Amino acid sequence: MKTGFYEAAGVKRNLDGFMDPEEVAERIVNAVLHNNKLMISDITINRKK
Repeated sequence: MKTGFYEAAGVKRNLDGFMDPEEVAERIVNAVLHNNKLMISDITINRKK
């Protein structure tokens, strides 16, 4: 996820393929609210390629 985590940890990492926090939140909310049989293993967010 594109956050300041890596920078704060002193790690340089290319975040170009990472998702914005807003997009991650939207996917989680949609998965939870629009799926009657949700299991934690159903929530998998992959980095964009």
